[in-house]
Amino acid sequence: MSNIKPLKYIIFLAIIPLSLAVPSFAKTTVLQTPSIKKNFSYDGHIFFNATKSGVQGERYLLNEQLSNIKLTTDWQLTSWLKWHGLLIYNTLPTPITPSLYFEQAYFNLTPSQWPNRFISLGKKWLPFGSYKNDLIYKPFTKALGQTNAMAIELGYDNFYYTNVTLYHPHTIMYSSSLPAYYNLNAGLHDQFYDIGVSYLYSIADSQLFQYNKGFGGFLGQSIKSHVPGSAIYANFKYRQFNTYLTYISAMHPFYAEEISYQNKGARPAAFSIQSGYEFTVRNLPLKIIGFYDDSYEALALKLPKKRTGVGLNIYPNKCLDIQFQFFKDYNYASNIIAKGLNKSILGNSNVTNTFALQLVLNF
Repeated sequence: MSNIKPLKYIIFLAIIPLSLAVPSFAKTTVLQTPSIKKNFSYDGHIFFNATKSGVQGERYLLNEQLSNIKLTTDWQLTSWLKWHGLLIYNTLPTPITPSLYFEQAYFNLTPSQWPNRFISLGKKWLPFGSYKNDLIYKPFTKALGQTNAMAIELGYDNFYYTNVTLYHPHTIMYSSSLPAYYNLNAGLHDQFYDIGVSYLYSIADSQLFQYNKGFGGFLGQSIKSHVPGSAIYANFKYRQFNTYLTYISAMHPFYAEEISYQNKGARPAAFSIQSGYEFTVRNLPLKIIGFYDDSYEALALKLPKKRTGVGLNIYPNKCLDIQFQFFKDYNYASNIIAKGLNKSILGNSNVTNTFALQLVLNF
């Protein structure tokens, strides 16, 4: 971590001119001016990952890359205007995640005359699915469906909630004349559950379709397939127990020359279930997690067919999280063939084990 010290100066210089602003063990500073009180909070994390796996080249499916540094900030500029930012330093860049970048950077408007309504403007994750996750690696549904874009979001949030988002597409479809694509999300929630459905105008804009270890992805491409995405999710929490369920799917197949499965147009989908139990041992908080993921016609995206495993999270104090995860991957059968943009990907029937350890320093 010899480059952490100069990195602090990079982050500091980035924060000052951009007036950054976000959550977890957040620290708050109150600045006084003659006319306005400004509340600024920040939350930082450094991630250290160690993995031993029979699967090569899939660290891009980690929730956080090795030695990532994240700085989230919130700045309440006025009673109705808030800035939210998430700055990331990434030691393992990819075509869609460079070394230093803003994963989120947007303004949130909540005018007092619009109770429970808000407008967001900037770069953010689209509300497509609800990817609750307590593990080091992403569930298949999060890998398949999460979409980051420049967007305008209009939302209503109460017991019932709904979001309408217009976003700038990463991959243009020849058949669409829309200047911006859209995402719809609706559901209901309280302190015990969150249940909802989502629609995405083009699932080709999700990050796994943009970049993957299979055919490479659609980043910088134009395509003729217009394939919307759908999501159904249900998250439950009661006392020490929680369960997260998500199903993500392309709504119909792609053209076979763009993504195929067994020589037909592929319709990728994924299902994930994750259940956890929180408990303490000698005043040490712990959480044990069991999970199962399944994918469908997603060989071209280089997702395994199935994954099952367990995780253990330990929280010694507010400055340190320790996370362990073990899982077994079952890959697509050796008689399965997929293609993406004319690149062939073959199944291999391999069963592989992965052990992962992650330390998170909170500051």
